[in-house]
Amino acid sequence: MSSSILNINSANLLRFSALGLGAFYGFTHKASLTSFVHTRSEERARLHKLDLIEEGKLAYEAQVNREQSKLAVKAGIPTIDSDSYRFDAERYLNFLISETEKEAAAAKK
Repeated sequence: MSSSILNINSANLLRFSALGLGAFYGFTHKASLTSFVHTRSEERARLHKLDLIEEGKLAYEAQVNREQSKLAVKAGIPTIDSDSYRFDAERYLNFLISETEKEAAAAKK
């Protein structure tokens, strides 16, 4: 009779151990998924903010240097903002030199 009690106690111990391990796994898995979603959400928000900042810089540049910006776009220069990653100094300097030469030629005539 004592061996059957021992078997029942062993079975209950295994059953509750499995239940506890399953609950622990579920908790840690949910925590890792929540952390992953939160990280992705923060990254998406950060990238959206950077996009808005870049749009604002371009809008400000267009507002302040409207004429220069229009001529630069026609010449194929994407931006005249020296802080932008798309700024090409050589193309912009060549553009300014050609504009200065055009103005000087127009002034001589």
